[in-house]
Amino acid sequence: MSIKAKDTPENYAHEDIRRFEKEYVLHSWCVQNQYDAPVVVGGKASSFWDMDGNTYLDFSSQAMCNSLGHQHPKVVEAIKHQADELCFVQGTWAVKSRALLAKKLSEVAPKNLSKTFFTTSGAESNENAIKFARMFTGKNKIITRYRSYHGASAGAISLSGDPRRWAAEPGIPGIVRQWTVIATVALLGWNTLLVIFVALNISLKSLCSRAQIILQHWKSSLSWAAMASWFLPTNICPDCARYAAKTAYC
Repeated sequence: MSIKAKDTPENYAHEDIRRFEKEYVLHSWCVQNQYDAPVVVGGKASSFWDMDGNTYLDFSSQAMCNSLGHQHPKVVEAIKHQADELCFVQGTWAVKSRALLAKKLSEVAPKNLSKTFFTTSGAESNENAIKFARMFTGKNKIITRYRSYHGASAGAISLSGDPRRWAAEPGIPGIVRQWTVIATVALLGWNTLLVIFVALNISLKSLCSRAQIILQHWKSSLSWAAMASWFLPTNICPDCARYAAKTAYC
């Protein structure tokens, strides 16, 4: 298959790219015919800019996936090094980079969490967590929260309490939702909230152990840098921990 010169990205004007985005890309969580996002062309550290020269301070770190900033030299170097060495290998084969990352994760996680199952998204990690729990326990029910969002795939959106779930109803069976008392104490301040979080999780872990329930923690919007402190010096060790987005820069 030959590629004509016109088909290379640098031969298209920015307005062409904006038009192609609207005509050919199905975007998530938006009204499709009203989509008109700026075309991002570059970034550095905590900022990025569009084709019109507007610069943005990236408070969300691109949905928490750019925690080290845009174009961090070490990240760019690591990506280039991996591309030069090996671009892709399917999951049934062993590979050095994955093995070393899994080893590092086991070193900062509680001792009962010694293995990592790698996925391509937070939603996929939740889908597999559902399967793991059901296969291990032989039980069907999954208890989750109303104030939650777990991803857009079939099982993950069924877990969510977010209104974006409604279009996907009835969803997968066996989901039980509950309100969380943590939300009612948020106005007391973070320190108080943290103490209550610790106390609730210790009690929850004890309850799950007695009832032979798999306790899973889901952490998407918090930094991987807090992973060690997240487990806290209180022996709050879930049976499974799921993470999203930050795996790029852990």
